Amino acid sequence: MIDDHLAAGRSVCPFAKGARKLYVRDSASRSQMLAGVREFAKARGAALIVCAPEGSNDWSFERTRTWVRDTFLELMICFGLSEDVEMERFVREFVRPLLYNDADPRRPMLGHAGMPLFAICLAPVYPEKHPRYAPQASVVVTRQSDVAEAATSSPAVVAQIRAAMKDTHGFVYDADELMLPLPKVST
Repeated sequence: MIDDHLAAGRSVCPFAKGARKLYVRDSASRSQMLAGVREFAKARGAALIVCAPEGSNDWSFERTRTWVRDTFLELMICFGLSEDVEMERFVREFVRPLLYNDADPRRPMLGHAGMPLFAICLAPVYPEKHPRYAPQASVVVTRQSDVAEAATSSPAVVAQIRAAMKDTHGFVYDADELMLPLPKVST
């Protein structure tokens, strides 16, 4: 499902259409997640897409957000393990409480080899015209440098993304936010 959506260029990110896509289909398995992270670490111009399990299309916003946060934390552990750094205790004790505290303005980020990564959620909980809509819940990880390169080669696309942000949310939001709140419905 997500394959067709991204291949058709329906994602908010112009980079997603042409990127090499690496899929992790069973996000519950650390060995599969770690294998995906290691493959992503070797591939330039790639997007790592962690797909939610079957049945996730019926999840509520809160259930989707919980899965996204847990997946992000598992990704952080796996990126640390792929660099031969023990991350599990650090993530459990320090990062998880931060990520689950909506009142804290700090937000953890993924990184690899000293470079920042984007990690965003695409999901069917958003309206179809929303920039983060996708027919299947997924966490998409890309290198910020790859996305920046795609954006600078097409300023018109950046303007379209910002216009879509403003249309659906009323303002240009932080594109690095893991999961966006649902847009307010005007009455």
